[in-house]
Amino acid sequence: MELASHGYIVFVIWHNDGSCVYTETKDGKSISYDTKFQFYDLSARQKQVHQREKELSSLLDEILEPNFLQETLKLPSGVSLDSNKVAASGHSFGGVSAIGFAMNDDRVKVCLPMDPWLFPYSN
Repeated sequence: MELASHGYIVFVIWHNDGSCVYTETKDGKSISYDTKFQFYDLSARQKQVHQREKELSSLLDEILEPNFLQETLKLPSGVSLDSNKVAASGHSFGGVSAIGFAMNDDRVKVCLPMDPWLFPYSN
């Protein structure tokens, strides 16, 4: 709510990278993931973080479509997004996802990772 009180519109994404136990698609189809892989399986985690970066980029593509706010969120016509003030944030695995997204998408101007779990970018 703090960000919204300063005029920001906040979007939260549920990733479909297998890092959760359960999720649903847009059409309501349920998906259960097998989360038995090791916590520190570097290749699995790298695959997940790259999937997250793609999902974030796709979300931003959708959000920045003309009339997205009015057609999808049903907001008044006077409400608009400033595409020059896009920020990405996240905590832990979400924090490193935000960092990768910001590094690879020039539309992101600010990145606010909170205690990012940097393991997926280990060598």
